[in-house]
Amino acid sequence: MSNTSFAVSSQQANVPNPSTVPAGEPQLNHDLSLEPGGLYVVLFRMAKPGQYHWSLVVAANERTGMMYHNTNLGGGPFRFEARWHPHLLNSTHFLTAIKISNLTAFERELHLAFVGVLEQIPIQGKTCRTWLKEAIYVTADQGYTGFQPDRNHVEVLEDEGLFFAGQASNGQRSVVTSQVFNK
Repeated sequence: MSNTSFAVSSQQANVPNPSTVPAGEPQLNHDLSLEPGGLYVVLFRMAKPGQYHWSLVVAANERTGMMYHNTNLGGGPFRFEARWHPHLLNSTHFLTAIKISNLTAFERELHLAFVGVLEQIPIQGKTCRTWLKEAIYVTADQGYTGFQPDRNHVEVLEDEGLFFAGQASNGQRSVVTSQVFNK
């Protein structure tokens, strides 16, 4: 990484240094683990069957990481949120994490620049899923991830998410690697 400095927004200021974050004790999904620095699409169960919350997560350790998503928690308007998810794999709502690329969790300037790009992706008229698809494409197109900036690959990834979330609804929660990873 060059010595280029990046402006830090209010959202970025909340991004913790991944090397200082504890992994936490496994309470659920004991057999699952994330790869630190991995970029994942994570789906969570919602109240209505067959509907899922979609987010991007950069794993800081084997159990959790930073979550980036378009949310309307509480029924308000959608808004971008970057937050530390302290118990990702321990969440009762966790269904699946699909690895799509690597974004080293230990290069803080790169991580902050990545967040800056995510903050600029329009949220107006988008759900968590449609925002996530655009976020994956834009960050890939700008070279932040190893994911191919190919809209067809993003559609394949969406299908994978729906498939693995469906499997998880039957009790088979998973951490998997996308078939379009590194293609």
